Amino acid sequence: SPGSRNFLFAGTSSVVFSPPPPSPPPSPPPSPPSPPPSPPPPSPPPSPPPPPPMPSPPPPAAVIRSDPHLVGLHGQRFDFTGVVGRYYSLISDFSIILNAKLDQAYTTGLYMDRESAETYKMRPDGTWITEVGCAFTEPAEP
Repeated sequence: SPGSRNFLFAGTSSVVFSPPPPSPPPSPPPSPPSPPPSPPPPSPPPSPPPPPPMPSPPPPAAVIRSDPHLVGLHGQRFDFTGVVGRYYSLISDFSIILNAKLDQAYTTGLYMDRESAETYKMRPDGTWITEVGCAFTEPAEP
């Protein structure tokens, strides 16, 4: 038979067969089909975009107008009426000096209140700032 081997021994007529090769192990039964993969969990809803950054506050500003009405760097308001032809120091600090000259105000002679819209006669001795001088100084070396 194919695949068997014969051996002949001296002087005898007996035939010896070698055992057949071992048969391969039976194949395992087919595994049941695997279930379809489960869908991935739903992703969380996207987070809302961050709010836009707040605008920077405006830089501090001092305002001087009219006969003179002043608004300081911290929002404080004050008025003054000086003497015609005189110079006044509006700011005096170690690094800046601001001086102003006051002269006679030329007006229509009437003042209108913004809130009530009533008109009043202006003071005859009103003044306006007509000249401004500013000097910046270097701080002294220690």
